[in-house]
Amino acid sequence: DGFRPGAAVYDALIGSCGSVWGAACELLELMLRDRVDPSAHSYARTITSCCAGARQADELGQGAASDMWKRALVLLIDGESRKVDLDVVAYNTALETCVGPGDASWECAIAVLRRMHLRFLSP
Repeated sequence: DGFRPGAAVYDALIGSCGSVWGAACELLELMLRDRVDPSAHSYARTITSCCAGARQADELGQGAASDMWKRALVLLIDGESRKVDLDVVAYNTALETCVGPGDASWECAIAVLRRMHLRFLSP
């Protein structure tokens, strides 16, 4: 058996993605395929990348921002379904991703707030 990176290595790589949200999401998926359990930190960093990508898309006038808030919401749901103890940072970052242009961004914000309420978290 060769070297198998652990969660800390994946978290560092995900954190280095910045606004390249697609790469961050791919790394999280690779982490899961490699059977490395992602932590709340893994999800928070990936959601942070989606948020940075949404801000960049908005600044550049690109319409991809809506893809990022949808992805952030999917990441929250995925983490919850895997019983990852997501913290207020992950939810607040997803909430920040929802704020921006687009007709449905308010729906995302409400969905995140509902999920926070179910977990007794305050934004």
